[in-house]
Amino acid sequence: MDEIIRTGDASQLVRDELTQATTAGGVPEAIPYYCAQILAGHFRRAVESHGTGLVGWSATASEDDLWMHIVTGGTRLRGLHDRLTAARKGAGDAHE
Repeated sequence: MDEIIRTGDASQLVRDELTQATTAGGVPEAIPYYCAQILAGHFRRAVESHGTGLVGWSATASEDDLWMHIVTGGTRLRGLHDRLTAARKGAGDAHE
């Protein structure tokens, strides 16, 4: 559903139907918990991707280029972590 909605490959009617189908039976009060779970998974995948990229670049890139990758990726990861922390606070998660 997310891919179809983000890419705009479906009409508004189809998107509305997909949203209805995927959230049927959902509990609106649980949305912050769902968001925190989704963001946690996204954060972990982003950390892995960033680390893998750095390992790949480490043998051939200049130190200046490596540093820019670290800074750029770290800034992105910090933003994701901030969103995750905010979502967990909204969900009442005691971990954050």
